[in-house]
Amino acid sequence: MPGTFPHLVMKGGIMAVDDQTSLTVGQLIDQLRHYPSDAQVRLALRPDFPFGHHVGRLLDAEIADSTTVYVPQGPQDGYLPAAVRAALGWPPQP
Repeated sequence: MPGTFPHLVMKGGIMAVDDQTSLTVGQLIDQLRHYPSDAQVRLALRPDFPFGHHVGRLLDAEIADSTTVYVPQGPQDGYLPAAVRAALGWPPQP
């Protein structure tokens, strides 16, 4: 799958978005198309406080004649699994 999506990289056996690339709605849809429609989605935030978060209500904004979709964090879900933290290159949980 990484060869199909140049903005994706494998980190510790987990697919991740290349940090140098912005992500479009189309690219996100292409990535998510490979997962079951009932798979849960979580946000991984803050390597110093590695919790997963539910996705909040999507927002869009017109910025310089371009629409940007914002994906806010929702409620906290719990610590990220060690494999996810490792794949993101984050330090182990203290």
